[in-house]
Amino acid sequence: RRVTTSVPQRMLDAEANTGESSVARALRARGAELTAVLGGLDSSIWNPLTDGHLFARYTPLDLGGKSRNKAMLQSELKLEVDPDVALLGAVESGTGAARVEAIAQDLVRTDVQLVIQVMDEDAECIDRLIALSERMPHRLKVRLGDSQMRAHRIIAAADALLLASDRPALAMAAQRYGTLPVA
Repeated sequence: RRVTTSVPQRMLDAEANTGESSVARALRARGAELTAVLGGLDSSIWNPLTDGHLFARYTPLDLGGKSRNKAMLQSELKLEVDPDVALLGAVESGTGAARVEAIAQDLVRTDVQLVIQVMDEDAECIDRLIALSERMPHRLKVRLGDSQMRAHRIIAAADALLLASDRPALAMAAQRYGTLPVA
């Protein structure tokens, strides 16, 4: 009976006009049954205490589960399990993945591990990223596809999340999971 949306309030408040979207009209018709969550994050989906995608759950007061998620992801991806190495994650579309690819070669020469999930399986940079990961398998892992489970695990396990495209929800998710968002 209730609708919650992240449609910007300005769309809902605008006077009806010929260019108005049918979605805005339909949402506005709900009246008092409509709740707008602007720029928010759905805590029933993005919550390290209840997230069923994670290896281990945790809270801001007890980050033991975050360490376990990092170790389990490193193990699952056949990276050296080392709590002291910085694990950088990226969950990107083709454009964002190309931006990460531009700096990946420099990053993997340092003492970090980089895990990139490329959601667009036909992104132009995939072959170059895979070739780099084959040369540096102890530093870089590339996964393809829009796997929500993998995205949650990367964000929960990473020390920092690289944000190469405009995806504010991922920045908020990273903060919620104790992962530093780096744009």
